[in-house]
Amino acid sequence: MYLSGRRTVNMDAKGRLPIPAVFRDAIKRIFNSDDLFVTHFEGCLIAYPAVKWEKILEKLGRKANLNPKLRAFKHYFVSGAEYCRPDSQGRIRIPAELRNDAGLTKEIVVVGMNESLEIWDKNLWEEAFQEAKKDFYQNSSEISDEIGL
Repeated sequence: MYLSGRRTVNMDAKGRLPIPAVFRDAIKRIFNSDDLFVTHFEGCLIAYPAVKWEKILEKLGRKANLNPKLRAFKHYFVSGAEYCRPDSQGRIRIPAELRNDAGLTKEIVVVGMNESLEIWDKNLWEEAFQEAKKDFYQNSSEISDEIGL
């Protein structure tokens, strides 16, 4: 089982974001933990279950730091990551720096993306989704063939 679907939630003024139960339960079931690492991504934040984050760090650790693009990627992606453990109400606290970088306000869309969650400001999500929808219709045949659907 993987994470899929999307849910809209409200983040409070302290940056506490309720992780929808459907995702919390699936993460706990699939990864045996509900601990997450949250970092920057393309226009949003991305939350990885701790087990998945460790695998990402292992892969990155095997790459030499000689490539300036890889170093820059690590600087932004890895150094920006924050450990987030859900509280008793299933909320994680998103640090202000990450909230600001992703343009998060009150209304948030949490998107299941196989083994991770994307965390979007609702307005930015709607823009990105419309762009994805347009691209989907333009590229669906090619991508479907490429992945064997």
